[in-house]
Amino acid sequence: MINVNPMSDTSVPRFKPQERKKALTADQVMQFMDYAKANKCSYYSIYRMLSLTGCRIGEILGLEWDNVDFDAESIYIKQTLIYMPSTGFYFDEPKSDAGKRRIRMKKGGELYNLLKARRVEQLEQRLKAHGYWKPLKGFENLVFTTEVGTPHHDTNVRKRMKVLIERMREQGYDIPDFTPHTLRHCYATRALENGMQPKTLQKVLGHSTFQTTMDLYADCMDSTINDEMDMIAKAL
Repeated sequence: MINVNPMSDTSVPRFKPQERKKALTADQVMQFMDYAKANKCSYYSIYRMLSLTGCRIGEILGLEWDNVDFDAESIYIKQTLIYMPSTGFYFDEPKSDAGKRRIRMKKGGELYNLLKARRVEQLEQRLKAHGYWKPLKGFENLVFTTEVGTPHHDTNVRKRMKVLIERMREQGYDIPDFTPHTLRHCYATRALENGMQPKTLQKVLGHSTFQTTMDLYADCMDSTINDEMDMIAKAL
């Protein structure tokens, strides 16, 4: 037993609420993709794959051809690529066991065709580079590489995206700042808007908990809210 409450002289720390990043509209995503493609951005296929799969940037940059099965129409996410100045590039395990997952790519679909085209592009780059094609040891089988076969730095992918966005705004496009991870939010939002079951989305995104999927990665566009409320109003 004590006579004084020791907690009475303490101050409760104030935490600033973390601002939630809002997903782009479907039109804004496609405007960016069309702009990147029209300007022959070397990272276009990476940006588009992020928006088509909902994967993290490290998962896309760490994807190897051994984990792309065109016959089974499947992409297997098993690792993530990380770069540290002190150690260089290395593969790491997904954030949780749920992070190891299968992504469907329907034969003839955009994702399927994008990876087929990427394979051809990489072979052409290898032939063109010839003796200058020098992939890093242990990273010889990456899907997305530079023109000389080395891994991409995620910082370069982010910086180029920022430059494209700035140029778009200069040319009159109505588009906010966003990052590669925002495209993950966009995927989740589009998936729910188009009827994907939330538990299915959890599996696709590789989340260990359902709450993470719904609280952090799923937004509702105003148009969707309006449509849903109009539907309920008719029912009532």
